[in-house]
Amino acid sequence: FTAAPTIAAGAGAGTAPTVTVGSGSTDLSGYLNITTGTTCSAAAIIATITFNASYASAPKCSMIQPAHAVTAARTPNAKHVYVNQAGITTTTFDITAGATALSDATAYQWYYTVIQ
Repeated sequence: FTAAPTIAAGAGAGTAPTVTVGSGSTDLSGYLNITTGTTCSAAAIIATITFNASYASAPKCSMIQPAHAVTAARTPNAKHVYVNQAGITTTTFDITAGATALSDATAYQWYYTVIQ
C-alpha cells in the first residue's frame, strides 16, 4: 500500500478534464489534482481512484478534504463533493459531485485518507 493509486475522470469532472494523483501519494493517503473540463455534471462521479494493491476487505472509510482555498470555497460541504462510503470496494473509491456541479475549467485539489 506504499505505491500510488491511479485516477480516472468521470462525468462530474466534465469533458476533457485533467486528473492526477499527487507526488508521494500512496493507497493510504495523498492528494488528488483535478482540473475540470467543460459541462461538469451534478450528481455524478468526478473521479474513481483505483488502489495500487487490493485490500483484503473494503476499507471502512475514505475521506477527502480541500487542499487549497479555491477547492475549499467551491466545495464547502458534502452537498457539493463527497465519497460515497457504501461504494468503497477492495480496489476503488469514488469522489462524487452532489446536487451542485463543479465549476468548469477550474483546478481543484483534495487530500484523501483511507482507513482500513
